[in-house]
Amino acid sequence: MRIFLAWLILSTCTIYGYCGNSTLTWGIVNVDLNQVSSNSWVGLSKVEVNKAANIGKVGFELYNNGIRVNQLKEKHLFLVDKSGAERELAFRPNENRLTDKEFGNLVGKLEVGDSFVCVLLDDKGNQYTSVISIEPTKSVYIPPLYVPVFNKSHRFKYQLVTRYDGSQVLKIDTTLEENKKIVNAYRHIQRVSVVHYPDFETVVNFMSENDSICPLGKRNFVVHPVNKPTDDYLVVTTEPRETMNVNEFSMDWNKMVAKPDSPVFSAEYLKNIGNHSIYLFGDNKRYDIVGMRWAYLDGRNLNKAFYWKKGEAYPIDMIKDMSGPFSVLIDRIVVHDSRYGYIYIPQAFLYNFQ
Repeated sequence: MRIFLAWLILSTCTIYGYCGNSTLTWGIVNVDLNQVSSNSWVGLSKVEVNKAANIGKVGFELYNNGIRVNQLKEKHLFLVDKSGAERELAFRPNENRLTDKEFGNLVGKLEVGDSFVCVLLDDKGNQYTSVISIEPTKSVYIPPLYVPVFNKSHRFKYQLVTRYDGSQVLKIDTTLEENKKIVNAYRHIQRVSVVHYPDFETVVNFMSENDSICPLGKRNFVVHPVNKPTDDYLVVTTEPRETMNVNEFSMDWNKMVAKPDSPVFSAEYLKNIGNHSIYLFGDNKRYDIVGMRWAYLDGRNLNKAFYWKKGEAYPIDMIKDMSGPFSVLIDRIVVHDSRYGYIYIPQAFLYNFQ
């Protein structure tokens, strides 16, 4: 395999007179493939060791002359360690993505000097070979927060939402006997609207559109929004048990995955992908995000939050002026579901950049 890698390096550094343009994209890694014969492309790339395992969470995509190659006759992915030993990694059936077990075997075990070797063969007999070498980590950024998975075991029977103007909405099942005392108490408070939701339950019983405390593990973080929501999503959402009880929520932003934290990604990469859509997944189901809160922080003085709703541009203008590492905390997520309507997702996500 070492001789093979040396041949690849020589091949990609030699001009053969072919002009085919192919690219392999795998998470944050892009491999430009050079055509070295009539039916063969090779390419080299690299990834920092702290980011290497994360690319295993997502599938790869192959493009030939700008057109995605959907039909692959064969696909092989090898992990070659720094001693030269190799083993083939397993893909999910009918997907260009590692199995969960295979991904789990990679986490925390990759070392500088290891390499991924991906060999693909399309239905026309063309072969595409990519080598991704694992380099030392350049990043020294330590994210200022740890985002835990929300507590699914305890649910409240009501939720009090404080609006930006100080008015409040109490969401509760007004027909339940156990809720009568709460309903009667709030009905006599000015600026509180009591709204009946059958069988209402929530993970978070108090929520404010203004400065608010975001519980993150053993510490609380105060979020300071600089704008107010221009929608009523937070006062009309429910939290169906079917949605809350998924095994795992994850967020995918152009192959940058947070579960719920992310590794440290390149800030330059973020500037290039800008308004690419952000998607929420509950296990394998994708949800349509209609609203969320977006907070910039760096563990020092930076703390700016913005409410966003569907149809608006993401609030990313300020990253153009950032010179140091930073994180983006995304919470107050509202999705729309054809069955349940507007759903509040109590899980926060943290993206880290340098």
